[in-house]
Amino acid sequence: MDKKYLYGASVQGIQGFIFQTQALREIAGGSELVEQICTTKFAEAIGKDFQQLEQDQNAIITAAGNIKYVFDDKDKCASVVMSFPKIIMEMAPGITLSQAVVEIENFVQQKDIDLLEERLKTQRNMPFNPISFGTMGILKSRKTGLPVVENFKGAYIDQSQQQKRKSAQDTRIGKLFFGDSFKIEKMPFDLHDITQSKGKNYSWLAIVHADGNNMGQMIQKMAAELSAQGKRENYALTLRKFSLLIDKATKEAAAEAYSLLMEKVELDSKYKFPFRPVIIGGDDLTVICRADLALPFSTSFLKLFAEKSKEYLQELNLSSVKGGITACAGIAFIKESYPFHYGYQLAEILCSHAKKEAKTRFIKQALTPSCLMFHKVLDSYVEDFKDITERELTIDYSRSTRARNDILNEVPEVEEILRFDYGPYYLDQQPSVETFNKNVQILGSEEGKSIKSSFREWLTLLQNNKAMAHQKLNRMISVGQKGVFRKIGIDNANQAIHSNHKTPVYDWLTIVSINEGGN
Repeated sequence: MDKKYLYGASVQGIQGFIFQTQALREIAGGSELVEQICTTKFAEAIGKDFQQLEQDQNAIITAAGNIKYVFDDKDKCASVVMSFPKIIMEMAPGITLSQAVVEIENFVQQKDIDLLEERLKTQRNMPFNPISFGTMGILKSRKTGLPVVENFKGAYIDQSQQQKRKSAQDTRIGKLFFGDSFKIEKMPFDLHDITQSKGKNYSWLAIVHADGNNMGQMIQKMAAELSAQGKRENYALTLRKFSLLIDKATKEAAAEAYSLLMEKVELDSKYKFPFRPVIIGGDDLTVICRADLALPFSTSFLKLFAEKSKEYLQELNLSSVKGGITACAGIAFIKESYPFHYGYQLAEILCSHAKKEAKTRFIKQALTPSCLMFHKVLDSYVEDFKDITERELTIDYSRSTRARNDILNEVPEVEEILRFDYGPYYLDQQPSVETFNKNVQILGSEEGKSIKSSFREWLTLLQNNKAMAHQKLNRMISVGQKGVFRKIGIDNANQAIHSNHKTPVYDWLTIVSINEGGN
């Protein structure tokens, strides 16, 4: 029985590599370099071109920072293990590649993939010496602290920055995302290129990160179904088809979501695209865009991804995937000057939080519902979302009461809190994105101006005295535009806070503010 060799590679530090800078040109160049690692560069490493790699039946996964490839020849496998990391580190200094190999017999099975993943995890914990090294006497980049290789228009840049700037003109990701409307001269290379299309004083950006739900479980179910059918030898081919179809659904959903959105947005021809795609591959999507466009884009992408994945996965003819795959998204609203790596970290945290909430709430559903979370950064740094919630999005009315009770040695009163993190918002469940958008539209309209001010005053008063805030809002409702309040489902102040001790009002005003460009 002939031996074969299952090779795996996992790219580490992708996000840090891309978002370690505030320069959009370098962010764009970094994303292009990452895109090439699993495509053109790996194809070169095994002596093929990218088109040949796409047709290669031995290529199981070659996307989104993950490579799984079956070598028929041990020496060829060993050669790639020795040479590929050096190729990647020279092309994209700052990227680390973990590698592992599993010897298999005849065909790939689920147990082989599991063993490969275990070995890759072990390799990730092993230190890797960087190729960018300089002694004390060498000039360092002011931004990264790494050795300088070029003086670029008065700025000292390291090898990583140099490679990113060269790759910024590459167009693979741009062509995927912008489609027929793509023009290199319309691509934004500065963050201001994105924001100014809204207006010269608009400075809000959004980082959108979306990720597929239950991917690991889906793959395990496919393996179990194939095993039950006596078709274990088809696992590698099925996994490859699955990966390619999900990749196709992600890329098409992103491009179509952008196209549909821009049909509704009036953009002066003198401005550049208000979007910059960063990562599109596998089941991952990361884009930087003008903040007011993030919510409609994300909603459209999640809807299209679920539809397209369901349509394309019918090709596998497996009951375990016939329902398709859903995704969740996180949106971080930040100012141009805010550190991008923190913004991306927050978008990832919000996406993970949305997934966790949806899975917990709808644990009995076969598919986790598509949903999204967002947060507008008003603080100096980002930590765990739980800490953000406790510090910025929670009023604990019992704190002052507890302090008084401790002094007087009285029995504590029942604790009461109010939270402003009302999401996640769902496409097909409550609270829904559709209802949320309807209320935001009302508050942002001419008729909603007065009640928008009433809600802002109510939120301010809530910080100190809930009863006084409710009294004030009730008076505003009774003497104001009752019909407009009723449109958003509020006849009295009590209805502004739901049974879960949360209010959606803060989120409504956040998006209204983002759309208007206010602080």
